[in-house]
Amino acid sequence: MNDFVRFEILKLVHIRVYLLLFLFLGAATPFVLMQSIPLTENQVAGSATALIALTLTYLFLFNRYKICGYLRMYEDRIEYYNLNKEIEIVCPVSEMRSLKLRVNGTHDQNFKIPYEQSNLNYSNAKKAVSRIVLTSSTRILKNKIRTKGYSYELLIEILEGYRKDGIDVKYTIFK
Repeated sequence: MNDFVRFEILKLVHIRVYLLLFLFLGAATPFVLMQSIPLTENQVAGSATALIALTLTYLFLFNRYKICGYLRMYEDRIEYYNLNKEIEIVCPVSEMRSLKLRVNGTHDQNFKIPYEQSNLNYSNAKKAVSRIVLTSSTRILKNKIRTKGYSYELLIEILEGYRKDGIDVKYTIFK
């Protein structure tokens, strides 16, 4: 059967590392200037407090993901593709030992389309980063994934098919 569920494989981009470097350089400036211009203790304490506040803000707010590949889940296999859509890994059902999947809704670019107008049962959440852990006889694959307009019924059907084939399947799906 050619029906499959497609996921995007995500990779965390560490933009915050560069922003923190910029912050530390900016924070070091008052201490360097302190050598030539006398600053009060309150000014130094204020700049240190601002540095800590900005550092915490960047640490917690600047996590961005970029697409580094695709995953297709068929009834008889799971395929990993690179960005050029060339197959990198094929994991047939016979090699799978366990599968853990957590789907936190769907990321759709066109989220203004009403739920009733879709021909399949699609979710329309704006943003969702999910997780998959696939254990096969040769490797363990852990990935952050994002779904885009998948059929909920088809995904459940595929996962239950894996379970019938003797694979330890655990999944949590939020629409």
